[in-house]
Amino acid sequence: MSNSMLLFFFLSFIIFISPSSSSSSSMNTTHRCSVKQAHALILFKQNLSSINYNMSWFNYLCEDWLGSGYIPKIIKWNTSTDCCDWNGVTCDRSTGDVIGLDLSCGMLQGTIHPNTTLFHLPRLQRLNLAYNNFTDSQFPPHISKLSNSLTHLNMSSCGFTGQVPTDISHLHKLVSLDLSNIRIFNGVDLILKPHVFINLLQNSTAMEELSLAYLNISSVLPNNLNISSSLKLLNLGCNGLQGNLPINIFSLQSLEELYLWGNNFTGHIPSQITLLPKLVSLGIFSNDKLHMQPHIFSILLENSTFLRDLCLDEVNIGFVLPTYLNISSSLRSLGLISTGLQGRLPDNILSLEYLERLYLSDNKNLSGPLPNVNTSTIIPLTVLDLSETNISGEIPTSIGNLKSLTYLDLSYTSLSGEIPTSIGNLTSLIYLRLADTSLSGEIPISIGNLTSLIFLDLLSGEIPISIGHLTSLFYLRLSYCGFNGSLPKSIGNLRSLEYLDLSYNKLSGTLPSSLFTLSSIEYIVLDHNMFQGNMPPELFSLQSLIVLSLSNNRLSGQIDVLDNGPIQQTFQRLTNLTSLDLSYNNFTGEWELDTLLSSLTNLEALILSFSGISVTTNNANHYVNPNFMTLGLASCSLKVFPASIRSMTALRYLDLSINDIHGHIPDWVGEIGGNLLVLLDLSNNSIAGTIPNVYKDWGQLQWFLLNGNELEGKVPASLNKCKQLSVIDLGNNHLNDTFPGWLKDLPNLQVLVLRSNNFHGGIVPSSFVNFPFPSLRVLDSSHNGFVGKLPTKYFQNFKAMKNVVTSNTEPKYMQTGNMYYSITITIKGVDQIFTRLFVEYTIVDLSNNKFEGEIPNIIGNLNSLKALNLSHNSLTGRIPQALGNISEIESLDLSWNKLTGEIPQSLADVTFLEFLNLSQNHLMGHIPQGKQFNTFEGNSFGGNPKLCGFPLPKNCSERLHEPQLEGDGDEDESGFAWKVVMMGYICGILLGFVLGYLMLSTGRPKWVNAIVDEANYVIMKRQNKRR
Repeated sequence: MSNSMLLFFFLSFIIFISPSSSSSSSMNTTHRCSVKQAHALILFKQNLSSINYNMSWFNYLCEDWLGSGYIPKIIKWNTSTDCCDWNGVTCDRSTGDVIGLDLSCGMLQGTIHPNTTLFHLPRLQRLNLAYNNFTDSQFPPHISKLSNSLTHLNMSSCGFTGQVPTDISHLHKLVSLDLSNIRIFNGVDLILKPHVFINLLQNSTAMEELSLAYLNISSVLPNNLNISSSLKLLNLGCNGLQGNLPINIFSLQSLEELYLWGNNFTGHIPSQITLLPKLVSLGIFSNDKLHMQPHIFSILLENSTFLRDLCLDEVNIGFVLPTYLNISSSLRSLGLISTGLQGRLPDNILSLEYLERLYLSDNKNLSGPLPNVNTSTIIPLTVLDLSETNISGEIPTSIGNLKSLTYLDLSYTSLSGEIPTSIGNLTSLIYLRLADTSLSGEIPISIGNLTSLIFLDLLSGEIPISIGHLTSLFYLRLSYCGFNGSLPKSIGNLRSLEYLDLSYNKLSGTLPSSLFTLSSIEYIVLDHNMFQGNMPPELFSLQSLIVLSLSNNRLSGQIDVLDNGPIQQTFQRLTNLTSLDLSYNNFTGEWELDTLLSSLTNLEALILSFSGISVTTNNANHYVNPNFMTLGLASCSLKVFPASIRSMTALRYLDLSINDIHGHIPDWVGEIGGNLLVLLDLSNNSIAGTIPNVYKDWGQLQWFLLNGNELEGKVPASLNKCKQLSVIDLGNNHLNDTFPGWLKDLPNLQVLVLRSNNFHGGIVPSSFVNFPFPSLRVLDSSHNGFVGKLPTKYFQNFKAMKNVVTSNTEPKYMQTGNMYYSITITIKGVDQIFTRLFVEYTIVDLSNNKFEGEIPNIIGNLNSLKALNLSHNSLTGRIPQALGNISEIESLDLSWNKLTGEIPQSLADVTFLEFLNLSQNHLMGHIPQGKQFNTFEGNSFGGNPKLCGFPLPKNCSERLHEPQLEGDGDEDESGFAWKVVMMGYICGILLGFVLGYLMLSTGRPKWVNAIVDEANYVIMKRQNKRR
């Protein structure tokens, strides 16, 4: 090799190892940072301070980047050192100018001034302030001052408010721009005006990476975007974009990553998407109005040479899966959640050689069994989600060969059989969910091999002792699984456990003390089981506990508020508790409410309803957590209205029902919860006085329950301001008012109960209202003094009682939060208590009033009505034939009225009618037969003297079935019949004259009456013999 060649390689090596810039400048030949630029950085620092993020996922994200021990980057900035040595600062070695500033995940908060001193860094090329908290700042409006130097700008997730300034489009040298605005701190959108967005695209001719996720653009994109041909990454996720996809996006030959998810695009994904030669990652998910033709999807799967990540969740594809799935060998992740996939799972779906993540959940038309796994090769699959599909059959034993799996979700499917023991071979599993299937049998002992598991959600049987081997588990949810037996003591081995939910099972026995020795556990949810006995004393020392829910069990023992000894059981020491639910148990003890609330200063929810615990209050002024949200003290022997409730300005649910509260409702009741209160239940107490008219600010109120008290006066008109009201129950009081027709405008009102009060007057809708009570399902105005005609216009507009679609899935109850509405209504002739009212159960009860007139035909349009009670009124006229149109009706009571005519045959054709009471009316004729009518007893029709037929003992004569004489038969018989009739008429006339003369001349009407009675008897006797 010649000397010249050696010299060339030597010089090339020197150039290669000599960087142009450095974050430290220790060599004497480099220039130091200028005083002016160092001062600019210090001034920028002065407006900022360090914070500790309390949003764990945000903290985890920065820890992933920087490690768990990272500290604020500016904390060690010191003017005594060269600013080029400062953490996050990069300088040009030849000039000393600051060319880079990276303070991402800097744990910073504060204000960035509109003319920030960062603009005094004239050669700044790279600026990264991502993942800090600048919520008090607008995006720097004069950012264009850096237009001559800035090439890389990252201001993502900084909490900026307002609008991105027009100046952003003047940064013509930008190569990379990230303004993604994940709303971490304030939940406020950062707005990018459409014209600024378009100008930004046009002016950024050198742009290679553009990420604008979560910015609010809200615009219809033009068919063609003027966009940099150098673009490698484009992220327009969740921008509120609309219209068709711009076709020229799919002509960018340099494009490697394309994200258009979470928008409102319509139309079809163009075929050009298959022609992007360098595409590595494609995410167009969460565009549920967007379509993709199946053959284009197939080409994309098979022919994309570099495509690694493909996510089309919620795009309408409707692809019928083939028997054998052919995909590109480059593909590592495939997301097709809710895309309308059809057919059976391909035979090779679980044996693909390169695929690592597969998401096919929420495709209801995806069926067939789980295919076997190839056991002769290593399958790289780490994530498998087939939840909410219609796959069936047993889980194959070969699933144990998917040894790389970390995430497996087969929940909400039709899988059956037992969990194979080979599930224990999946030792890399972190997340396992098999709940809500038809799987049966016990959990295999091999589940204990899954020692890496941190999330577990399974099915039925007994909880095996081997569950104690899952020492890495921090999340264990086994609710609604049908588990029985006791909770194994080995659960105390789960030292990493933070969250435990075993609710809604059939677990019994006592609570193991080992559970309450887990020092990391924060959430214990064991409600709706059959646990019994006392609570372990270890519970009352568990300082880590945040949520404890033990409701609906059979637990007992004395629990007090005050700690009066070393073995006293009290929650007073659990100062981290935010939610405590002991309702529906058999405890004893007396709790002073103010003492408890002032001790547990973090408490946000306290539910002691039907727990057996008595609650008292001294109404002393104690501290109450301003974030307190739920207070349930039903059946807790309260005597007074707790004054501490007034301080609960964030209260959402207040239940003080079934107590012995006397006195008046306090005037400050309207202050409770501010405008956040959702439920107010003061029912079944001894509260007197009037209802305060102070509810205009309760914009979120849904339930207003005051039934079963001694309230007087009128219904407060301010309730009309509570537009979210769905239940108003004022029954069983002494209210004296007319019908509150002004409630008609409440759009969500589903239940209105006014029964057993002193309401009076007519129920007359206003002529100015077109659609009153549009959501009403239950109307009970019984046992009042209403008069006049039935409210025909209301019946006409009860839309929620018409054409109700019955759910074929699990029943839905009237509820808000975790609380169910209970109601007492007269159904099937007796007062029935519905502890949970079905949403679909529609009821009209106007009984025991003074209504008059006829039953309107329009009531037959309420074809989804379940119960109709109009009894004990003064209704007249016939029973409308239209009542037979109420095909869903189960209970019909029209008794104790003045109804006439025959019972319409249409009622006998109603299939679901279980109770019928037409007694004590003036009905006549034959009782219809067929279907449900054959099951009713005589008391359903009693008190109608002119009714006959089964089930009454009175038989109907044939004559009642002959509306007129028939003219059939031969001429001779007909002539003879008419002769007899004429003779009878003539004889009757002569007899009448004679009797009339005798009665007038002798004055003996009783004698005449006796003759007439005897004659009638003879005639009836002869007619019966002929029959």
